[in-house]
Amino acid sequence: LHRHSAFDQNRFLESEILKEEDVKGICGRIKRRKHCTEEDLEKLGNAFFQSEANISAFIKVTGAINVVIKELIGLERQLQAAKVICNMSLGDEVCCNKIALFAGAYLMIFLKNLSNVPLIVSNFHVIKEFN
Repeated sequence: LHRHSAFDQNRFLESEILKEEDVKGICGRIKRRKHCTEEDLEKLGNAFFQSEANISAFIKVTGAINVVIKELIGLERQLQAAKVICNMSLGDEVCCNKIALFAGAYLMIFLKNLSNVPLIVSNFHVIKEFN
């Protein structure tokens, strides 16, 4: 128990610990701008890895997932968006269903296009969560 506690305390030394309110703030910002910066994607990915509550907070914001999907199908931040979706798949069944609904087809297309290995690995991890 102590080992896990110590591990959890040290896991995010290089990134800030984000709360649900922080995630909601990022959601509001990305929806307003209709795109994510690399910093936004990095923060969301870290927040999702830190807490399932952060994932739930994100999923509850209507339209936020659409902005991440837009980055996934864009040209500049595909890998970062795939990592966000991969970490988002750590959420509950509702979250995974939403990912399948909004991003499933795109993830399958990326798996068929074998040109970007890190993107394929991220997508494989997401799709594996659905099985």
